[in-house]
This record gives sequence, C-alpha cells and structure tokens, in this order.
Amino acid sequence: MKKAGGYLLALISASGSAAAAESFALPNGALELIIASGIIGYIICAMSVVAVAVIIDAYMATRQEKLLPAGVLQNIESCLDEGDYNGALVACRQDNSMLARVVASGVGKINYGFERMVEAAEEERVAQEARLEQKLGLINIIAIAAPSLGLLGTVAGMVSAFGTMAAQGGSADASTLAGGIYVALMTTLEGLVVSIPAAAAFSVLRGRVVRMLAMMTIINGEILDRFRQPGG
Repeated sequence: MKKAGGYLLALISASGSAAAAESFALPNGALELIIASGIIGYIICAMSVVAVAVIIDAYMATRQEKLLPAGVLQNIESCLDEGDYNGALVACRQDNSMLARVVASGVGKINYGFERMVEAAEEERVAQEARLEQKLGLINIIAIAAPSLGLLGTVAGMVSAFGTMAAQGGSADASTLAGGIYVALMTTLEGLVVSIPAAAAFSVLRGRVVRMLAMMTIINGEILDRFRQPGG
C-alpha cells in the first residue's frame, strides 16, 4: 500500500517534482503553467472544456421558448376552448417541449377521471424536472470537484518539493524550493478558475429551472381546471 501511494504521488506531481529538483524556470504563459502543473492541471483543463459545453447545452435547454413555447400553448388552449380534446392531444404530441409532454399526460387520461389526469400530469412534470436537474448535475460536480483536485495537486507538489529538500539534507536552494511550491500552488488556482464560474452558472441555471417549473405548474393547473366538475 505504501509503495502504491508513492507511485500515485509521483504520477500526480511529476512536473512539480521536476521543477523542484532542477533549477527552477518561471513558466511563461498559460500553456506552460498547465504543463508545469502536471496531470492534475491536464484534468482541470479538460474539466473546464466539459463545463463550458455543458453550460451552453443547459442554457439552451432551459430557455422559456424551449420548455414553455407560447405557440404550443395557444394551440392547446384554442383546441380546448372548442372542446376538441383530440386536437389538443395532437398539438401536444407534435411538440417535444416540457409543456406539451405534461399537458399530453394529463389530457390523455381524460377517460380515467379528473384525479387521474392531475396525477398523470404531475408524474410527467416530476420526470421533466429530473431530466433538467440531470443536465445541471454535471455542472455542480465540476464546481465541487475542480478546487478539490487543485488542492490535491498542490499538496502533492508541496510534498514532492519538501521531499526533494529532505533528500538533499535540508540544504536545497531556496529559489528552487520556492519554484516547486509556486508550480504546486498553480493547480489550486486552476481549480478555482474553473470552479467559480461553474458554481455561478449552476446557480443561475438552477434558478431558471425552478422558475420554469413554477410557471409549468400554474399553466397546467389552469388547463386542468377546465376539466374539473362543478363543486369538485
């Protein structure tokens, strides 16, 4: 176990240990800093790319016109005003939005009574909520994991730097030691650079999802009220 831990530490801080062991040269530019920070730096860099892609996808997927398209709502209400329930179902099934799916689930149970319509619509709303939450989940994971990975890289790099100093009988050059620590601290910085925007994006998108779900609940309630029996 101890031997395996030593191999893991060497892998994590490979670049950092090289910087500490040799005469330290200040990295020039972002690319050299990422290279100097070793495998952890590469992982954090990859996480930043994934975060950007997922944030863009989640932003597009949580727009009001995507989840609650006004045109679809108008078609549904027009059909229901005319008593054309089949037409309302057709209008829903021709669209793939959250609104269409929830309303179709409720109206599709019209033959089973009002209570079953409400239950079916709520079941689909919960399923749609889970789908949206899943999109945001990866952003939250990156926001949490990035600084932790950065700290891991920093600790591993500092252990390597001080290990080099100990191997030299405590007489390592101060600039070399400082250089090794400098490189090690870069992973923490990289982790925070990824984590802070990801956390902010998650908070904004989560608020948008909550707002869309609240609007969906109101709209669905107004539609289902058309089927409520007087005094029911």
